[in-house]
Amino acid sequence: MPLLLPATDPTPIFEAFRGNYGTELLTTAVAHFNVFGRLAERPMTLAALAGELGLEARPAVVLFTALRAMGLLAADEQQRLVLTPVAREHLVPGTEFDVGAYVGLAAETPGVLAMVERLRTNRPPGTAENESGVAYMYREGVLSAMDEEASARHLTLALAGRAKNVAPVLAEHVSLAGARLLVDVGGGSGMYAVALLRRFAKLRAIVWDRAEVLKVAREIGAAYGVSDRLECRAGDMFADPVPDDADCLLLSNVLHDWDVPECRRLVARCAAA
Repeated sequence: MPLLLPATDPTPIFEAFRGNYGTELLTTAVAHFNVFGRLAERPMTLAALAGELGLEARPAVVLFTALRAMGLLAADEQQRLVLTPVAREHLVPGTEFDVGAYVGLAAETPGVLAMVERLRTNRPPGTAENESGVAYMYREGVLSAMDEEASARHLTLALAGRAKNVAPVLAEHVSLAGARLLVDVGGGSGMYAVALLRRFAKLRAIVWDRAEVLKVAREIGAAYGVSDRLECRAGDMFADPVPDDADCLLLSNVLHDWDVPECRRLVARCAAA
């Protein structure tokens, strides 16, 4: 029997919770990078604007995608970034209705300064150049909270709260009727695999993650009555063999944690399995 969908949409809660990142990205664009002043002079490709700002590909995509989602940037027929009317009227320095100084009131706040550092260095603030800073992700040679029982359990259960709302929607919209085996790569609590198992009675699933994380996944699998079709397999998704003989692989809330080279490597490993 499929998992129940929530009666109400929690998206406004998620957006309010994460809204500080939008504030920090907008303030960074206005007060530290002069994105709108630069584009007022001429349209630019993402790569060209990133080059002017000294940004690597990943932070550039994060910043400019956010500004497009805010309705402040758009793409022209040549796929160059251009200002939208509201950005041209209100965020170009020196224009009649420029509110840049108002936005800039937050320019020196800790959150904005940390965002500037993240974007300029392409790594979390306070980490050295040779540190990946992925405290909650496993990687060879990196101390990870996901290998410590208490912190792994705390974070995994926290993320499961969101997944309980999203996973049933995924299961409702994705058909795995002809599939036999799903591999949930970096599957954490296993909620996405559980939701799919509950909808498709002939499906089996492997949740592939760190050993401490999988303690939670086993509990959730048992709570939802799918333990007989759910295997929790410990491993390093960057180094250990990808579980084979799968019809489909799921990477949910995984790729955003890594830079472009790691994402390409992981997707290539999964595609070759």
